[in-house]
Amino acid sequence: MSMPVSLPTRRSIAYASVTYLFLICALTIPRVIGPSWRSVITPMAIRNLEGYPVQWEVFLILRSLYSMSTNETPDSLIEWFSTDEYRALLPIYLAAIATQLTKSYIIGVTISEIVWWWIGALGVFFFVRNFASTTVSFGAGLLTCFSPLGVGHIGSGHLHTASSLSLSIFLAITWILFHDKKINFYLSSIMFGCNLFFSSITYTYQWFIIPFAFVTASMPSPSIRRMRIWVSGTVVFLILRWSSYGILALGQLSVHSHQNDPVRVLIYSIESQLINITPIGIVLGFLLFIIDKCIVISQLFVTSYGELVLGAAAIGAVYVRNNYERVVLVAGVSLSVSFGAIYGIPWVIMSAYPMVYAMASRGSYQLHRIALASLPAGRFQILRTPRVILATQVILIAAIGMSTNLDVFGDQTFGVRWWQGSYIPH
Repeated sequence: MSMPVSLPTRRSIAYASVTYLFLICALTIPRVIGPSWRSVITPMAIRNLEGYPVQWEVFLILRSLYSMSTNETPDSLIEWFSTDEYRALLPIYLAAIATQLTKSYIIGVTISEIVWWWIGALGVFFFVRNFASTTVSFGAGLLTCFSPLGVGHIGSGHLHTASSLSLSIFLAITWILFHDKKINFYLSSIMFGCNLFFSSITYTYQWFIIPFAFVTASMPSPSIRRMRIWVSGTVVFLILRWSSYGILALGQLSVHSHQNDPVRVLIYSIESQLINITPIGIVLGFLLFIIDKCIVISQLFVTSYGELVLGAAAIGAVYVRNNYERVVLVAGVSLSVSFGAIYGIPWVIMSAYPMVYAMASRGSYQLHRIALASLPAGRFQILRTPRVILATQVILIAAIGMSTNLDVFGDQTFGVRWWQGSYIPH
């Protein structure tokens, strides 16, 4: 028995695509022609490029983009090909194409970020549709358009928006590969391996997808076929990853990064925070370490998503009646919190954004239903029609989403809080 694969209708896909793209462009323009969140919180890290303020990490993107555009390898790239470049090769490649066409780095990078942001919103729409209604999945995609993962980085020129919001499309593909029996086993395995590989050169989301896919493979009950897809697909991914290192080595490039070894990062993270604990107080010290870590992660989780978003998500979680949806939510949040404990920054702790936004969308839907239930029976029937319900939910979600976008109106409070979350000791 497999979980159902529910794809949206063509009409709903077209409607969502146009709506998401319009909203993303509307939220991008103020951050490109005006101050980005990064320029407000860390003005000393900003550089000028083509008359626009960009983050200093643009240097890394520029040399890779130059190499792709000219087929030449700068000496600095040979000396140090960093993970910031390897993990964003697909967004960089799209930015290189757009830059060649527009003759402007700022425009090229912004186009790449908008496209990947849009793909991320549609990915949430497709992923959530597998266990929720079209209305709820559409709302989850809308919240992705308002997400700090997009607006928090857009305008800085370093493609973090493109990378951070790429997870959802890979999750949607993973779900289909594991639960659509129409797809041949061997094809599913190869495509899952390719899915993991492409996620690794869009961002380091392969470390999220592999354990999440294991949970998916066990739903609604363990399946030998799905477990075989998980094992063989992971092997295909490792082969592709090692092969990519070999190809890069032929071009005199070697990836210098600790992010390719998450186990070592985890050990170092814990060891560095326990190093001053004496043998006598090791038990108490470890307990205090765990308590402190939980407090910090809880603060970061709330700061990253925003109080209104998490409030709506809490309401939505209460009204979940589908056990599979509960498992997906718990698995996603648990993984994101675990990674946040290793590397406590907003865009890592928000790795569960498809699940959280699905719950927040469901919460807004339930708020409307609660309001309707309080009205006298038989009256205000127009408020109960599907179109009015959808319009009301869109308005509620827009209000929730705009709570993290008040910088458009000059209030930088949330943006400053969000970026300060990057500097919480961890």
